Amino acid sequence: MTGGGSATAAGDPRGQEAVDTLVQDAARVQTAQELAQLLRALRRRHARRSRDSELSYRELATRTGWSHGAIAEYLTGRTLPPTDRLDALLRVLGADAAELGAVATARDRVEESRRRGQAAEAPSEPVGGGLPQVPRQLPAVPPHFVGRAAELAALSELAHRPSEAGMVVISAVAGMAGIGKTALAVQIGHRLAERFPDGQLFVDLHGFTEGVARVQPAQALDRLLRDVGVPGERIPSGLEERAALWRSVLAGRRMLVVLDNAATEEQVQPLLPGASGCLVLVTSRRRLTGLESTHAVSLDMLPQADAVTLFLRTADRPELIADAPEVLEAVQLCGRLPLAIRIAAARLKHRRVWTVSDLVSRLREIAGLATLDDGQRSIHAALHLSYQHLSASAQRLYRLLGLPPGPDVEAYAAAALTAGTPDEASRLLDGLVDDHMLQEPSPGRFQLHDLVRAHAAELAAERETPAQRQAALTRLLDHYRHTAASAMTVAYPYERHRRPTVATAHTPAPDVDDPNGAQHWLDTELPNLLAAVQHAAQHGWPEHAWHLAATLDQHLLTRGRVRDMQTLHQQTLNLARELGNHRAEIDALNGLGFVERMLGHRDPAADHHGQALRIACDIGDRPGEMQALNGLGYIHRMRGRHEQAVDHYGQALRIAREIGDRSGEMQALTGLGYTHFMLGHYELAGDHHEQALHIAQDIGDRVGERIALDGLGVLHRLAGRFEQAGDNYARALRIARDIGDRVGELRMLNSLGSVHWSLGRSEQADDHYTRALRIAQDIGDHVGALYALNSLGELHLKLGRHSQAAGLYQQALDLARDLDSSNWQFEAVQGLGRLHHATGHHNLALEHHEQALQLATDLEQPDDLARAHDGLAQAHRALGQPDEARRHWQDALDILAKLGTDHTEELQTNAPNIRAHLADLDRLLS
Repeated sequence: MTGGGSATAAGDPRGQEAVDTLVQDAARVQTAQELAQLLRALRRRHARRSRDSELSYRELATRTGWSHGAIAEYLTGRTLPPTDRLDALLRVLGADAAELGAVATARDRVEESRRRGQAAEAPSEPVGGGLPQVPRQLPAVPPHFVGRAAELAALSELAHRPSEAGMVVISAVAGMAGIGKTALAVQIGHRLAERFPDGQLFVDLHGFTEGVARVQPAQALDRLLRDVGVPGERIPSGLEERAALWRSVLAGRRMLVVLDNAATEEQVQPLLPGASGCLVLVTSRRRLTGLESTHAVSLDMLPQADAVTLFLRTADRPELIADAPEVLEAVQLCGRLPLAIRIAAARLKHRRVWTVSDLVSRLREIAGLATLDDGQRSIHAALHLSYQHLSASAQRLYRLLGLPPGPDVEAYAAAALTAGTPDEASRLLDGLVDDHMLQEPSPGRFQLHDLVRAHAAELAAERETPAQRQAALTRLLDHYRHTAASAMTVAYPYERHRRPTVATAHTPAPDVDDPNGAQHWLDTELPNLLAAVQHAAQHGWPEHAWHLAATLDQHLLTRGRVRDMQTLHQQTLNLARELGNHRAEIDALNGLGFVERMLGHRDPAADHHGQALRIACDIGDRPGEMQALNGLGYIHRMRGRHEQAVDHYGQALRIAREIGDRSGEMQALTGLGYTHFMLGHYELAGDHHEQALHIAQDIGDRVGERIALDGLGVLHRLAGRFEQAGDNYARALRIARDIGDRVGELRMLNSLGSVHWSLGRSEQADDHYTRALRIAQDIGDHVGALYALNSLGELHLKLGRHSQAAGLYQQALDLARDLDSSNWQFEAVQGLGRLHHATGHHNLALEHHEQALQLATDLEQPDDLARAHDGLAQAHRALGQPDEARRHWQDALDILAKLGTDHTEELQTNAPNIRAHLADLDRLLS
């Protein structure tokens, strides 16, 4: 598929079609990117026919009823549109019946190509590179699994024909818990694992877990996408967009996905693959009849023979006889439910002086007191029997384990609950596992079955006073807050002064003294920490909520958990306003402003930073004022308001130096460096970047060091010092890869590509740009993609590959317009002008360079003004207008002289070349 016609059509008033016809173009589509290019060409044709501007993402979202993000996914090729959505989008864009069929066929061809593994839409490498991630997340095979032969055979048979439904729902009798749904799913999962070589995923949706928030579909998709290697930066914010990306990632893969403990069809539907090849096992207490194309497997109580076998294996008492009346009665009192049988039999195993008759007598007594349904009564009886025979310390830990809001605990958290020691907690936890009252899905991590958690919480409410329950949770929150603060200090020492000072916990904490250990603790405990923030915010621990949210901010950013950052900052903002805590309010507003900047939402970002600035000035919070000014400086810089940017960065810099905030000083200097570069103040820009580099190295901020090296490399490259620029970029690339900074990696690949291109190394430049573009598309970095697209466009143009260059420039222009980025619109329009000049379309070249000149004038960027004047001069000369050509070349030369440089970012626009052109004109006219 070529892009030359598309680019021509975009600027040709005669409305020349992109390629011969759209139907012919569709026949050549092989990838999602090519399909997206076709859709963008159709959008341009729609604009010409309606004699209006192209429909923006937001306008298309309004007309289709979808989200703006979903439209962006489809028109940039990051997500393959579902068939029904593609048809609807084509109709909005005015496609006729023949075109509808041709494009639909193209879409199906892309999907089939993915299935065969011919397209690489999904990321195959983890964030830091290395071997492809193949997740193996199934819990350990349940001990003493018995029976369910018919169900296992049915599920196994389905796995042999995954091209049919591709999904299985395991459903229990309504309301029946503890019947073995998860055990069956895990058992068959391990048996079938080799049939799904791309991995096995396991997610507990907590549909019926008392005291734990139900996992929302968007949360589950966030985790699933990360588990298959999608970096957090690439994961979109909306549910629809995440679901679309999930379906795209799974296309062509063979994976087993276990969705455990689902509550409703609505919770499950977005998590399902869009095509066959994957097997999904869903466990639920409800019959999920609203899911289409499912194979339901309803579990009933174990047959008596299987129930007895499970009882005997768990009890491990060789003297027991299978058909003894007391054994039969014991399993009947357990309701023939696997969970209850395991718990009761474990009690018999550990009480060697008991007979089965003793066990039966106690089960009868407890079951007769319970006012529950049959299944719950059986499990309640077994649990209560085991609980009665625990030591007092084990009983207390069991009760308190019903209180934490997170999904699991380890020994230090358990010790915090009981105010004991980790060694004692480990011993008690191991004992509860032996009694089948706790699960240990991974070494040292302990979970409670939903019914067990409910039983423990019930006992805590009965036997612990409100003050005792509050004290236990306070100790746990203290533990999380203190250990999180310690880990963050080790992992991110350069921002320690910005995090709140927290009190030392009065219970032991794990060793997080080395960076790897600190990062591991933060990653492992993150679900518990996020749950703790929410619980603290909602149940009377506002200070803990604020401290944890502010403490975790940088780690969430590093892990790409932008939406979690947004949630925590919004919770903190609400609390701060409720309590009148202005410092916390300022931190939350600046945090929200930063998140909105990352999401590309400049107006709300400016509003948040503006509010933070006003409050900080009112109360004299200098650090908060500095952060707000840096944020506003960034927004002004991105909008091309360079004077305002310099003013805000300058104020931030003064405050940072007055209060001794070196990290804030570095950020302000970096912002000033890039802003002065845009203004053509190269010496001043270099001075600021040098200062920022020294500070970053002094305080150990590797990201800051990488950014400063990049800024200095730009200046060296502009001055023609390409080897020095390459050295800076190479150092920055090593840093980015060392710390797993994918954004930094793609930036440096783009920059190194520019150096290679400047030195005439076209093959190396092409390789670097292409790798950068791949990463940018992988993580959803629009700026990185724009840089790579424009650079590749220039490279193909210079190598005479005009069709490829046209497609790349047009794709860059479409994206820049949708992002409302004047800077990148200039680059694309300037490139298209050069292209039209090279292909002999000089009027079109003139039109594009006039647009570029207007954009550069609006942006007040002299380097770009010189480039636009050079392009206009070339076009006028080709059109036989030497006086106009002379005027524009002289304007360009005057700008370079004023800047004190002979070069611009564009290789061909330099003082020697311009002087040569003027000399040629003189000879021509003489």
